[in-house]
Formats: sequence, structure tokens, C-alpha cells
Amino acid sequence: MKSSPNDPRQYHSFVLDNGLRVVVVENDQTTRAAASLVVNTGHFDDPDDAQGMAHFLEHMLFLGTKSFPDSGEYQQFITQHNGSNNAWTGTEHTCFYFDIDQQYLEPALHRFSRFFCEPELSRQYIESERNNVDAEFKLKLKEDLRRIYDVHKETVNPAHPFRKFSVGNLETLRDKPGFTLQQAVADFYHQHYHAQLMTLAVESPHPVAVSESWTKKYFTDIASNSKLKPVIAEPLYLPEHLALTLSITPHQLQHKLVISFALPGLDPFYENKPVSYLSYLLGHEGPGSILSYLKKRNWALSLTSGGGVNGSNFKDFNISIRLTEKGIKYQHEIIDVLFSYLQLMRSDGIRQLYFDEKRALSEFAFRYKELNKPLDNVNQLAINMQHYPPADYIYGDYKMQAFNPGLLNRFLDFFTPDNMRVQEIRPGLECDQVSRWYQTPYSTKALPKALLNRWENIASFDELTLPPANPYIVRDPQIYPGESMSQPDCIYETSGLKFWFKQDQSFRSPKGQIYISLESPMATKSARNIAMMRLFVELFSESVQEQNYQAELAGIHYQVYAHQGGITIHISGISEKQPLLLDNLLMAICDHSLATERFQLFKKQLIQGWRNHHLNKPVSQLFAYLNALLKPHSPHSTDLANNLQHAGLDEFKAFCASLFSTINVEAFAYGNWPADQALQLAKAIESHLSHALNDNAQVKPLVTNYSETTPVGFPVAMADSDHACVLYFALADKAFSTKALAIMASQVLAPDYFHQLRTEKQLGYLLGINYLTMNQYPGLACYVQSPHMPSVQLGDEIMEFLQKFSEKKAIAGWEKLKQGVLNQLDEKDSGPRVKGQRYWHSISNHDYHFNNRTLLRNEIARLSDQQVLTFIKTQLTSAARCKPLVLTSHSSVDDVNSDPPEQIVYREIEHFHQQYPYKY
Repeated sequence: MKSSPNDPRQYHSFVLDNGLRVVVVENDQTTRAAASLVVNTGHFDDPDDAQGMAHFLEHMLFLGTKSFPDSGEYQQFITQHNGSNNAWTGTEHTCFYFDIDQQYLEPALHRFSRFFCEPELSRQYIESERNNVDAEFKLKLKEDLRRIYDVHKETVNPAHPFRKFSVGNLETLRDKPGFTLQQAVADFYHQHYHAQLMTLAVESPHPVAVSESWTKKYFTDIASNSKLKPVIAEPLYLPEHLALTLSITPHQLQHKLVISFALPGLDPFYENKPVSYLSYLLGHEGPGSILSYLKKRNWALSLTSGGGVNGSNFKDFNISIRLTEKGIKYQHEIIDVLFSYLQLMRSDGIRQLYFDEKRALSEFAFRYKELNKPLDNVNQLAINMQHYPPADYIYGDYKMQAFNPGLLNRFLDFFTPDNMRVQEIRPGLECDQVSRWYQTPYSTKALPKALLNRWENIASFDELTLPPANPYIVRDPQIYPGESMSQPDCIYETSGLKFWFKQDQSFRSPKGQIYISLESPMATKSARNIAMMRLFVELFSESVQEQNYQAELAGIHYQVYAHQGGITIHISGISEKQPLLLDNLLMAICDHSLATERFQLFKKQLIQGWRNHHLNKPVSQLFAYLNALLKPHSPHSTDLANNLQHAGLDEFKAFCASLFSTINVEAFAYGNWPADQALQLAKAIESHLSHALNDNAQVKPLVTNYSETTPVGFPVAMADSDHACVLYFALADKAFSTKALAIMASQVLAPDYFHQLRTEKQLGYLLGINYLTMNQYPGLACYVQSPHMPSVQLGDEIMEFLQKFSEKKAIAGWEKLKQGVLNQLDEKDSGPRVKGQRYWHSISNHDYHFNNRTLLRNEIARLSDQQVLTFIKTQLTSAARCKPLVLTSHSSVDDVNSDPPEQIVYREIEHFHQQYPYKY
């Protein structure tokens, strides 16, 4: 099995006597263990009269086995030992996975294996799990991804299993004449869950031989069945499903044009990756590209290429274009541009140069692949094992064997007008059909012959060109010898600028990261300024995109984002060419020239996005309000939209000039640079920004000093039929002892909260308890979204749960639970990206001793379960405590305006801020 030279883990693959394919991984750099099992069964295998069955079975397997019949035992065991677990059901595969502290791997594998050998599938839980599946279905009824997917399913070959309804609900999952749902799910399990269809990956610090012995001990008795799974013979599309336009009305405001081409399944071609090659050209964003052409005419905002549904016998190649309002009028002309570029590719686009570039980038990514978390690694492995031979379980995603012009031209031949589907997705379209499950309005219409002929015979446009050779690709990087530095040092400091540096000694990788925070008092002077700063970030990112796209392709990434005091520039990837990219970005950020049309376009897009917030899930909306209530420098999206609405171009230009007239800069470089090169990075920053550097420009993040002994409510009117409630317990100080108590409280409360409110009471599918900080001030957030219980009652249920929990005399498994959290804090950084992020987080929080994690760990290590129970009692449930901030959703304005008894109610964020002072 070929693995990355940068990967120190040991891999061993074998097949059990029953046909189960297994990979065990020894990783001596982790304290975690993880396992993932994938079965080659998904919703394509659902019975026609019980659609959603694969998904339903996935749920049922968690609810007890013959050896461990208690429905909550597995979840409790995993959580008690600092673990996590979940599963998903796809079209042709279902995946189950968990991670846990490594010393508990064997008993966890024992419990996990029983899912696939001896599940209870008890009638006791059939009805409750039907309701949970139905709640999951209803929770996502308004998600456009699902709604558009539903239309896709209705417009394919009726004989193809893609047509089936994947999730299931109360209508499809029920007893029927002649059989019960319990019998149907048992039959489905016995028919499809056998070892030959399964792949298992296990990773831990344990020796390979030990892990192998455990998998043999616990997984050998999975049933064996040598019968081959039937291949899908039906095509995804019949001729009548191609050369057509689908008009779809979305729930959220969006304007998209998606052009899809029908391709065969890709597994046989993984060694050559023809789709990856074609996407490299069609999705290019540099000069002469399709996107560049469209942007010059203000027809499009972005373009992505190569995505789309795929399966064992099909692949959709999507070119997805986010349109401007102007672009909506030119959809046929946009498709003209696409087919013109395809003509260019046919005449001169199949080049060794592009294949070599793509292969070089893929080989570099593989050679210097960062060590991912055990859970992420086993999940990827278990899926790859379903698609690749053993030698390529790891390498298969990266392998590009040889330039094959014949194969590339064969795939290019699929890109024709009569093999195309055009989706127009936007509000206001005339639709004459509604999809069955997600009630999505849509219509279909055959593309006129005249248009098909026009695109078939289109000429190349002179303005379109194939990309030049990429100057940023590094084929033989130099790795500098490490210098002795235990933590970052401030190697350069002047008025208004601090530059921190640490050379990578741990990973010996040719990569690096540069973070630059630009703080300005003008950025947070008012909500209007904050809105204009967000607009600046959007416009700036768009303005440098084309110029720097080749660097992005070559593995040098950049991101510009707003934070509470200003703007951060983050550059990552191959270190060698980063100084050039940094110079380009700093020059551009000081140039505020801007076309009026682009300003108006992006302003409108940003405002529309902010006004779309009311279409999010109710619980997500409540968390957005919570953030705005407690972080004054993070206004709510409605306030941002209202403030930006009346900002003109002249005001915006004046703001940009003032934004960068006085700034404080804190920067950090970590990675493959010697100290002298790092110092040059600091000097480059100073050179570009010296005119504005000022120590007094620092911005301190504010927090609302909420403290109230009377319950405080914040009701929000929502159109959504679901009800939601968030209780936030804000803690008064940011001492590490307080943070430690809050973290451990969330850990001990979460599993019982989930089991009692979701599994037993079935309040809803979306609920939890999270440790949540507001600018380093700790707090606990309890939330529920329910399709049937009113939001005020949800708040009562949360408080009743907390009250009962606080009466406990001890916490079961306390020492193991605490040790799990300590192990998590002790976990080594998995790669340079993670390590750089951790250091930057410390610098951003002014933790210049880089020991906050150690201080927090020490406080947690000292805690007893009695201290945590006392904390829950005094801080969350006692009458004298600071009362939580209670955010609730309501279906009407009348509901919102009726104040609950004995509660202070605020309906406006501004009024809340007027009542409470701010603190740092």
C-alpha cells in the first residue's frame, strides 16, 4: 500500500475469512483511536414500497444489540470516554464511525462490531425512530440543496435507483398489509449487511498486530455472502432527459445557472483522472478564461467546475455559475462562451503541459500530505477501500499515471449540446410542476433545435485563451534546516507593528503560513462602518482573484476576512513563492480604485445575502441574534443590510481611505523559512504600510456585560413552522478556573441531554449543549428546535432537565471523562496548518507566553465531580444565579408581543445594548 513519504503511520491491509476487507493503522503520534465501517448499501437499494429503508436501518443499528441491549449504552460508552460517533447514508454506501481515547478502543470495537452481527432491531424503538427520521426530513424541507436534489430525482430515468426518495418519512416507513416495518428492516439488514460488501479501517497508537487481532476477534462473525451485488444497468438519463432546461424556484434568494453534462462512472479511470484534467481548464479563473470573460461583462460573480452527482455508472459534470441580475438576461450567450471554450479545448487544449502541471500538483499534495486526525483518516480510508485496489487505498485519490490524449478526447466528446442539461435557479420563474417530497416548484422544457445547432457549430472567441504555463508551481522545494525555537518569537517590532515568527521544526514540510491582522478604529466606529468593511473585503477579494489565480492553483492559498477589529490576510501552502503573493496583496490593499458598477453589484449581493438570514433554520437564527446581543462589534445581518443600503460610492471610498490611514498590525509567520527570510517578510509589511502604522490603533473586542437576576427574554418572529429555543448562561469572568468548570459541565450534561430530550422525549432532531465563548468570556448554550412543541415550553423542558441533573450526588465515570478532556488538550498538533492556527489564536488573544492551553489543562486536572455539580447548581439552576438569556422563535408578531410573566423582554438589539454596559 503506497503511503505518503510525509506520513509516519504504519498501514496493514488484510481480508478476514468472511470476506471483510480491513486496514489497521498504527499511529504513535496520537492518543486517540478511531474506526470506520462502510457497507456498499445505500438508498439505491431501498425497496420501492419502503423508500428511506437504508437510512432507517442506519438509525436502528444504534439502538441496542444482543450483547448490549440498552439503547443508550453505546452512545454513553463512547461519550464517557471522550469520544464521538455518527453515521450517514448515501446513494450506494452507508458509513458508521467513532473515535475515542485509545485505551478504550477494544471495548469500543466490541460494541461497534455488534451493529453488524447481532442488532436488536427492537419493535420498542421502531415508532420513535420513525418519528426521528421524519423529524430529520422535515428539518431540511427548506434547504435548497435538498429541494433541487428532489427535482433532479424526478427528472431522470424512472428505472434508475437514483429516482428513489432517500431520507424516508412517516409515509414511506410504516407497517403495510402483509408485513410490519420491523420485519421489513430486519429483512433489509439480512439481505444487504454482509461482510463482502463491507470495508473497515481502524487507527490507534496500538501495534498493528494488536489491532489486527481485535478486528479478527470481533468482526469475523459478520455474516458472509459471496453473492455479487448486481451492477446498475439502467442509464441515469434517457434521451428525453437531456438537451433540456430545468427551471427551479429556490427557497433562498439566489441566481444560478448550472450546465451539466452526462458522463459515465469514473472508477475505471481513476489512474488518469480525465475529469480532473478537464475541470482544470474549464474552471480556470485567470485571464482568457470563461469566468474572466463573464466578469468583464458583469454577467457572473463566480464559476465552479467539475462537481455534480456521481455513482457506479454515472457522473454529472457541472459548470455552476453564480449570475448577476444582468447575467440572467444573457444565459444563452453565457452558454455560447462555454461551447466556444470547448472548441478551443478540442483544437489545442489536450496538452502534455497541463497534464504535467496537474500531476505535479497532485504529487506534491501527496508527498507533503499533512497528518489528519485518526477519525478523518479512517473515514477516508474506508470509503477509498470501496473504490480502489489495496495498493491504492491511500494513493488512489492522487494518482495520475500517464498522459492519455485519447481518453481525454473521449471524455471531451461528452461535452455536446445534446448531452447537456441546463438548470436555471432563481426566484420568479414560471413553473408548472411541484416535486413530491420537498414541494419545489419547477418546470422542464426541451432546448430548441436552433439553439442546439448554434452551440454545436459555434466558433472560438478571440478573447478566450488557454492558460499559460503556471510560474508558481514548485517541483523540487528546498526545506531549510530548523533553528532552535520552542515557541514563536517577536523578531521585529516598531510603532504599530509586531511580527512574530517560528520556523517549523516538527514536520519538515515545504509549507508555511502568514497571518496579518490589520486593526483600525474606523472599522468599528459604527455599524455602518462595519458593514462597509465587510463590503471592502468582498470587493478586495474579487479584485485580486484573477491576478493571483495561478498561485492559488499551485497550492499557495490566500484568504481575506473581516474580524471584530478590522481585517485579516492569511496566506498558506508552499512557502517558496509566498513572499511574491504577499507583495501583490499588500500593494492591492493600498489601492482603493474601484469601478462604480462593481461597487453597486457587490453592495447589492451583500445586502441580499444579509436579508436572506430569515430563511435559515430557526435555531441558527437565534444564535445569530445571541452573537449580536453579546458582541457589539458583530451586528446582526439585518442591521448590516440597513446600514449599507444608503452608503454611496463616494462615502465608501472615503471610508476605505480612512480605514487604512491609521492601523495597528500584528503578523505571524510559521513554516519553512529561515529567520533572515522571515525578517524580510516583516520588512515588506512595514514598507507597504509604514504611512499608517500606529500603536494607538488597536481595537479591543467588546462584550456586553450581561448580568441579570430576573429572567430575560428575546423573542423573534419567524415564518418557519418549527419552534426553537436557546438558553445562554453567560459567566461573569474569564478566569481559567471558570472556563474549566464550564467545559466540564458541558461534557457531563451533553449525553444525558441528548438522550432524554431527543431519544426519550423526542422534542426534536436538532438539539444540544455547547460550551460557547463570547470574546474569551465563557458560557453555556442549551438549544432545541422542535416541529411540535412551542418555544416557551422548550425553555421549560431545558430548565427541568438542568434542575433534575443538578440533584445528582455524583457523576458516573467522572475520572474517565475528565481524563478524556485532558487527553484532548494534550493531543499533538497533527500538521503545520493546525500548529500555525494554534499559535495565531494565541497571538490574536494576546497570549504571548503561549501557555493558555496549559493553564486551562491544569485547572481541569484539579476539578472534582462535586465542584462541577456545585457549578451546575449555583450557576445554572439556583434561584440566586444570573439568569440565562432566553431566545425564542415565534410564528407571529402577536406571539412576540405577548410578554411571558416574570420576564424582562427585549425586542430590539439596540435596547438591549442600552441597558447593559460593555466590557473587555
